[in-house]
Amino acid sequence: MNREKRIKSIALNAYIVSNNTGEALIVLAKYRSRVTIPVDHSQIPKPDVLSEWIHLSPATSKMLSFLPSASVVLLIGSDY
Repeated sequence: MNREKRIKSIALNAYIVSNNTGEALIVLAKYRSRVTIPVDHSQIPKPDVLSEWIHLSPATSKMLSFLPSASVVLLIGSDY
């Protein structure tokens, strides 16, 4: 059974993110921030998963190696 619970967060504006080379800047106009980000590392897409989808397979050559010990500081597109 799904239960709703309140999570303390703050609303922020104009956060700029980029890829690992500092290129491809994207401005997140509005976003929410919280102290910790719950993440299940099994849900992080890896090249072998993307290669199964024709429209995503070109992105596999641009992906960094998966580092399970890395902390997650930005999570986009999760319903947590």
